[in-house]
Amino acid sequence: MSDFPIHLNPVHRFAVVVLLALASLFALGAAAADAAGGPTRIVFVSGKAHRCKGDACNGFDVIRSVTPHGRGAKQLGLISSAYDTASTESGTVAVLSRNVAGGGANSNTFTNVYLITPDGKRKAVFRKRIEGFNATGIGISGNGRLIVLAARYDQTTEGRSKLFLVRADGSGFRQLTTGPGRDETPALSADGKRIVFARTAGESRKPELYVMLTAGGEAVRLTENGLTDVNPVFSPNGRTIAFGQYNERTHRGSIAVVGADGSGLRTLISTFGEYPEPDFSPNGRNLAYVAEIPKKGLYKSALYTVRASGGHRSLVTRAFEHPLGAQWTLRP
Repeated sequence: MSDFPIHLNPVHRFAVVVLLALASLFALGAAAADAAGGPTRIVFVSGKAHRCKGDACNGFDVIRSVTPHGRGAKQLGLISSAYDTASTESGTVAVLSRNVAGGGANSNTFTNVYLITPDGKRKAVFRKRIEGFNATGIGISGNGRLIVLAARYDQTTEGRSKLFLVRADGSGFRQLTTGPGRDETPALSADGKRIVFARTAGESRKPELYVMLTAGGEAVRLTENGLTDVNPVFSPNGRTIAFGQYNERTHRGSIAVVGADGSGLRTLISTFGEYPEPDFSPNGRNLAYVAEIPKKGLYKSALYTVRASGGHRSLVTRAFEHPLGAQWTLRP
């Protein structure tokens, strides 16, 4: 029996076949877009803005975003002394803010975390200042419920950076790691059950990557390669970790990936400068990062992307001065 009504001539039949093929391709494209999480943007920190009240003026770091092709730049918010960033699957950006109160010998660094939602709303995680809590790194779970901070806390860490957990509403604050060495640059898996971080301990005195459960327990070392391993981040499916490396002998940075079990470590691309900080795209296929612009010298940097499987990098934009903390999110 024919698939077409008998009154269709060959030309009409061909037209129907073409339309069905186009519909099929459209469906496949839509499925691919759904798998990638829809339109995405890269969020970063760049530039200063000033707000004045009378004679008093305060400077703020500008949180911005662009498409992965460097288009449609927009300002998301202003944060005082933005130091580090992390993002959720839904596009909320967590910004670690470090400010100094007082002056001279009486100066004191204090920390807060601000959550900027895709519609531009801002909320502080800590309602009150935690005295003596000097945070230097941040991670947030994919669902946005849990935050990890690396910090020196006067009451408990004796000057060494350790990891602390807190819920996004500011409750449940607790210290996770103890002991000798420094724990820094943490990141949470999408489900919030694991943390990957850089630990400096032992005789090498170079950071290596460790992973542990947020529920507690012993941390397991993932890398031991003689290089400085920092700024790790989980892939969306949690199977791979991307991170920055720095070679003190060559004074060059690079981006590498390793399995979440420590297997299959390989270098993806050189970034020229120190301590690169990569972040996975929502579909896990690419990485965004900041690197020096070749032949432009120190402090001339731009936003780039590279395939997580390796390959040449692609320039996103060099239109912004000193971009920092690239985060690849769903469209905010």
